[in-house]
Amino acid sequence: MGGEHSGITPATTRIIIEAASWNPRRIRHTSRRHGIRTDASALFEKDLSDDLPPVAIMRAAALVASLSGSTLALVSPVDAHPGVQDPAPPVRVTAPAISSILGYPVDAPSITSIMERLGAGVTVDGASLVIAAPTFRKDLVLPEDIAEEVGRCIGYDALPATLPGRRREAVKPERFLIDVDARIRDIALGAGFTEARTTSFVSDGDLASALPACTKPDGTGEPPAVTITNPLTDIGSRLRTSLLSTLLRSLVLNINRGVPSPQLFELGHVYWEGARTALPAGTMPDGIDEKLAPLPLEPRTFAMAASVPERDGEGAAKLLHLMRRTLERIVAEAGSDPALDWTQPDAPHQLFHPGRAAWASSKGISIGYAGELSREALAALDSRDRIIVLECNLDAIITASDPALEYPSPPRFPAIAEDLALAVPEGVAGMQLLEHITAHAGPLLDSARIIDTYRGTGLPPGHRGYTVRMVFRSPERTLTNEEVSAVRASVLAHLDTALHAVQRS
Repeated sequence: MGGEHSGITPATTRIIIEAASWNPRRIRHTSRRHGIRTDASALFEKDLSDDLPPVAIMRAAALVASLSGSTLALVSPVDAHPGVQDPAPPVRVTAPAISSILGYPVDAPSITSIMERLGAGVTVDGASLVIAAPTFRKDLVLPEDIAEEVGRCIGYDALPATLPGRRREAVKPERFLIDVDARIRDIALGAGFTEARTTSFVSDGDLASALPACTKPDGTGEPPAVTITNPLTDIGSRLRTSLLSTLLRSLVLNINRGVPSPQLFELGHVYWEGARTALPAGTMPDGIDEKLAPLPLEPRTFAMAASVPERDGEGAAKLLHLMRRTLERIVAEAGSDPALDWTQPDAPHQLFHPGRAAWASSKGISIGYAGELSREALAALDSRDRIIVLECNLDAIITASDPALEYPSPPRFPAIAEDLALAVPEGVAGMQLLEHITAHAGPLLDSARIIDTYRGTGLPPGHRGYTVRMVFRSPERTLTNEEVSAVRASVLAHLDTALHAVQRS
């Protein structure tokens, strides 16, 4: 930062001392444009007083003269200031106004004492106090600035938690939301996942490599990201539209640090530009927000991400099933409609492995998705492990009241389990197979799930193997083997006709 030829050496006999103050806006803009942050730029960005350079230069000259045994060749400094700086206009305040801003009763003598101790001049004009800020406090220009100084000296811990304006009580979150969040966390933790807390700020690269965010409430696709006008860094210039933008970053970081098969979940807000259709209630007590553009929509979102080793295809399938069951459990305990419909897209999504992704919907509205990432997506994330993800828009399924939990009675009669080993055409998805079994098995079927998949010898060309476990139970009596065998035969005949799925030998 200094010049080699203008620096002080043992042969130096004369020095010139300069002190200056600069335009804070120009310093801040130039520093940011060139990406240079120095101690000087940090100071001058704060708009130092123009009265300080004469004092500083005389003090510096006196110190140099006394420490080096030299003499001052020029006692009167040369002032190159373009003009005399106008003093800051005084601020007129009243004790009731300051009390209203702080939400705490403060009398006029206390305000006078505090401001005088801070170097300000205070004049009483009737019921008002006229405060002249010292030259080194250019930031004291509004009554709110005076209130901030008074509150700081009193102590912020003594101020009540109220909102400015009409001094309403601070808004507290609805009790049911606190309870629902606690239940969601308990369910996810019980499934073996660890909660993560990530930042809401993302970069353009994070958005480009992120998965499709939960769609808008009307199901019209992905909303645009909110751009931060004055970001602190380039890596935080946007607000996330998906929790997976940051959750996947944490997951891959854990994988690369040697954590075996991490499993993470996060519960938080995302930000959708242009998706809000109404102004939020109670944002500004004076109603000024009615003249402003609508704020971004901030839906509460739930996301999960986990990994398994590259060759563990069975583990990936089990993780995907676990995530789906976890979301279904959340909806069953805290949702307005306990039923979720899972469908596979007509065309495979580029970010998911073909045949290993499904979209969840409730009452015909798409609310989220689950699936295993494709090889291209894994390469973009620099991960060798398989990664399975889930994301859901909670606002679309959580009720605005405390839902009543209903627990079924324990079954009185035993169940009978039947396993079907099937050879299914490659074009038939496992979900489609389960839908046909559930629809045709009748009321005796308690549950049906895929417990194994198989590819290899012994299968017809163009087929893969599924093992489906069907559980039968009656709430009224004990079933017989003959009843279950009849349903099994009927299901096999239907699958052969509808899907060309046959029983493996």
